[in-house]
Amino acid sequence: MDKVHLVLSTEGGETEICGIYKKWSDAYEAAKSLEEHEEYDSVEIEEWSVQ
Repeated sequence: MDKVHLVLSTEGGETEICGIYKKWSDAYEAAKSLEEHEEYDSVEIEEWSVQ
């Protein structure tokens, strides 16, 4: 199984996937950028296993 990192944002009770990345560092940079430029209630990174 491979692992991917999802960048999720939540706004007004709705969650959306903002990106899927193979490297955690790429997901981190995307999440950091979203936090700086967008008006989300929260931005987080989740690690998922895929086949």
